[in-house]
Parts: sequence; structure tokens; C-alpha cells
Amino acid sequence: MFEVMILIGVNDLLTKKLKKIPLKLEDSFWHYISWYPHKSIMLSNRGLIKNYIRYNIVRNLNARELKGLKESYTKNSVYLELDIKAPRFSK
Repeated sequence: MFEVMILIGVNDLLTKKLKKIPLKLEDSFWHYISWYPHKSIMLSNRGLIKNYIRYNIVRNLNARELKGLKESYTKNSVYLELDIKAPRFSK
């Protein structure tokens, strides 16, 4: 979280958005990013998690980062081949 705060800057609005991010890995927010719900195992990819938080808070990913995020999400959803959900807190 701290790395993301440094990247996007800190202000009251962003802090409020960051506080809305669920802390429990089992929350659907983290599915296929840091949690694989079908086997209840943690996925660890720091860059993916960091970009996912940025995507959901400020949507300031460049084209390469966004493509990588979408590809990883689809790959991690295995046979479901899901598309990444719309940002949850960027409004």
C-alpha cells in the first residue's frame, strides 16, 4: 500500500479511497489478483497487486501496465478466462 501511495501521491480523497480496499484476501476484490478462490491459495505478484490498486484508485496505468494487468487477471482465472472488473474506487 505504501508504495502505491508514493506513486499516486497522498491527499484526503486518495486516502479515503485506499481505506475502502478490502483487507481480507477472500474478498472478491482480490480474486485472481492475490487470491485464487477455487483452491483458497494466495497468489503473490507484488507488481500485479500494486498495479491493480492503482487501477482501482486512480486509473493511471500506461498501456503496457494495463495490458499486463488484464493478461495476468485472465491467466490467473484459468479456465474461466475472465476479463478484469471495472475499477471499483476511482470515481
